[in-house]
Amino acid sequence: MTGKYLIAAALVSACAVTASAQTTTEYYVVQDSATKKCTIVDKKPTTSTIVQVGPMAFKTRTEAEAGMKTTEYYVVQDSATKKCTIVDKKPTTSTIVQVGPMAFKTRTEAEAGMKTITVCSSN
Repeated sequence: MTGKYLIAAALVSACAVTASAQTTTEYYVVQDSATKKCTIVDKKPTTSTIVQVGPMAFKTRTEAEAGMKTTEYYVVQDSATKKCTIVDKKPTTSTIVQVGPMAFKTRTEAEAGMKTITVCSSN
């Protein structure tokens, strides 16, 4: 009888381990829209005040930290409206074009750079 309980306990334990192994945590680099401060969170943002700035979810916090350090910002211009903005992905369409000479390491640098770009000075 004890053998049956041991087998049952082993099966329950194996199922619990399998279930916990299937639960994966993903990490996201996000930015507070008001403060422009970036942080790492373990839940995908669902509000407009905290937005994801990295291109993807990371499997580990260490990868997210490395990703946060390598995020680049670009000054771009909408071809139709001529309005300049800052984005965290290099533009790949002909309607949104990069107007800055390079990628910036921080959003603050991109904002300062945008003020020096002639086509953006009227924004």
